[in-house]
Amino acid sequence: MKGMQLTAIIAVSVVLSISLPTELIGAKKYSGKGKSLITPHSREEHTLPDGRILRYARNQGFTLSDDPDHPQNMASVDCSNILLLEPDGQKWSGSGTCISIDRDGDMSWSWWEGTQEGVKWEYLKGTGKYDGVKGSGTSTLDIHNFPNGKWIEEWESTLELK
Repeated sequence: MKGMQLTAIIAVSVVLSISLPTELIGAKKYSGKGKSLITPHSREEHTLPDGRILRYARNQGFTLSDDPDHPQNMASVDCSNILLLEPDGQKWSGSGTCISIDRDGDMSWSWWEGTQEGVKWEYLKGTGKYDGVKGSGTSTLDIHNFPNGKWIEEWESTLELK
């Protein structure tokens, strides 16, 4: 009886291992959080007839992960954004794309959308270790605003690499 149970367990293990997509075998998964320091690079604004402001902005910065081994630790970030600001200038919604270059020179592309309350984002593709990347995250903005227009935001993410 014990031999049959062992045979059944081995058979199930073989079936499960054959059923797994090959891209998941050996995949590296990361869950992390950290902070980004962002610097406004350029922006153009247009006031709409209803008083709202359409802003095209480009921001640059870098990320620091709480885990020094996280692939995005010490990566540079360059984002292109479109924001729609309410007439009071305090509430906004927007979206954009970002390119991140890590300390090894590998790049990842992501999209984002959100409001002043927070942002969600998702990896789209990448080069090197980010080829076939999967993952997403959230960011909380305005953790600290500097008088010169720079700001710090906090992020959390999940990342899966082949």
